[in-house]
Amino acid sequence: MREMIRRKTPEERLRMGCSMFDFSKSLVVNAILRERPNLSPAELRGELFLRFYGNDFAPARREKILAHLAASKPPSAGGVTLFEGCRKPAGGAGPGGRGAAKQ
Repeated sequence: MREMIRRKTPEERLRMGCSMFDFSKSLVVNAILRERPNLSPAELRGELFLRFYGNDFAPARREKILAHLAASKPPSAGGVTLFEGCRKPAGGAGPGGRGAAKQ
């Protein structure tokens, strides 16, 4: 397994990591919504933050972050949030927004 990963380009390894993050996020979102199906988008962002990063912050800092998440609106379509992994930007541009690499 280690050798297979080492043979991949840095871009391929990044895409693999992003894909794993997106998959794990979808599992967590589904688990949260099973427990609390009526959460608002802001509440869901807060729960995601707590599940992924809650133990990484002191209680006062964690509460400040949660207050910010509750007060902020999610970005419009095409925007990237803390929890969107490595999705391609609108328009299909690749990494860095430069489009397809030249051959």
